[in-house]
This record gives sequence, C-alpha cells and structure tokens, in this order.
Amino acid sequence: TNQFPIGPSFSITSLRLRQIGVAVNIYVQDADDYVVPGKGPPMVQLCMTAPRQAAAHYLGLSLTNGPNIWTCPDRPPLPVTANNIPLPAYDASGGQYLLGYQYFGGSVVDPLLLRVGGGSKWISGVAGQSFQFHSPIKLSTAKSYWALAADDICNYNKNGIWSGQNDPNVANKNFTAYVPPHMNHGSGKPAGGNEVFCDGSASWCLYETMSEFSDWGNSYLFWYQDPSDFEPALMDKLPQISATHF
Repeated sequence: TNQFPIGPSFSITSLRLRQIGVAVNIYVQDADDYVVPGKGPPMVQLCMTAPRQAAAHYLGLSLTNGPNIWTCPDRPPLPVTANNIPLPAYDASGGQYLLGYQYFGGSVVDPLLLRVGGGSKWISGVAGQSFQFHSPIKLSTAKSYWALAADDICNYNKNGIWSGQNDPNVANKNFTAYVPPHMNHGSGKPAGGNEVFCDGSASWCLYETMSEFSDWGNSYLFWYQDPSDFEPALMDKLPQISATHF
C-alpha cells in the first residue's frame, strides 16, 4: 500500500502540490475547462514554456521567483551563480521554465484534435512506443484519479543509478540537484513521491508502484497512476515499464 510517511517536509510537499491542484481547478473556470498547459506535445513534464507560464502567473503561481510551490522543500537550492538559479527558473537556451515537480497538464496544437482523441500521447522510452494520453487537457474529461503533478522521480542517466545525476543540456544544476528528493538510502533507489490528482486529493506513492509512462530526451520519468482506464496495449506493457526494474 501507499503509506504516507511522517515528517514536516512531506507535509509541506503535499501542501504545495495541493495548492497547485486547487489553483488549476480554479483556473479552468475561466479557461473553457482547459488546465494550465505544460510543455508539449510531446509532454515535457519538468518544464513549462514561457507563454504558458503566463497562465500560471494568472493564478498567482509565479515561476520567476523560486523557490516557491513549484518545487519540493527537500530540494534546497544550490548556492546562487549566474547559471544556478533556484527553481522554478527561466532557462533562456530552451525558452522554458524549469520546474521542481513533474506537471502533467497537457495541451493540443489544434483544439479539433481533442474531439477525436488526438494531439497528445504518452511516449515511453522504456516501452519503445506511445500510448493514449491519460493526463488532463480539459478537466471535465479527465479522470478524477489522473495525476496532475508529482515529485520529480527522474533518472537522467537512463541506467538505474540515482546519485550524482546531471543533465548536460541544462546549465542550471538545480534542475538535477537532489533528484529524486526522497531516497531510500538502504536500497539506493527512490523511496517514493508525493502526487496530487485531478480531484485535488494528494497522496504519497511508493516507488515500487510507479511506472515509466512517458519521457523525453535523456531521461526516464516515473510516477504512479491508477490503471483503471488504461488501454490493452498499455496494460500489456506495465510489467516492462515498472519502476522495479530501475
């Protein structure tokens, strides 16, 4: 079972994620039911493009003065340098904001695609294929149990080694510092992570329950999601993409 651990940092993380969930639920009321869009498609859940951060700013969720609710309290910022700006932080080279959490808000290039179930996919490097997009674009069509945001459980090395991670494409070392934020020091693997769901609820999820549903570039990313609405192709791949292999 996903048993929530006791400790102040976990409580703060859960609260921050809940704040994101509440804010997104408010935002959709003035945005034709669309959630704050993340970067994509394809989904890049650790970043948000500059135009889309304006939507987050509308909610009072500034991405320009980290640290704030867009990053985990167990990821303290490194000493500030020209490159090492506390998260969330603007990355000029990528024209994007670097987040301290995974954010799964989706977007569509053409709203007409949404009507036929197109425009966004989960793309798993571990599975070597894409799947239906089980992340929110419009809140009314999202499942209540879909993940909206989660701790950064990212393996940048794609090799199951979780210490000393680095993304050579990002100059700001805060992007990979203290990732993952909650380690099981006995196993050398993540202990788990906090998540907030589309209904606004939040939960601690054990690493062993997570899967590598979607990623990009040089990273594997993990989170938990209820499989109740997974299509057969994704159900068939669950054993292969399980976090227990990394």
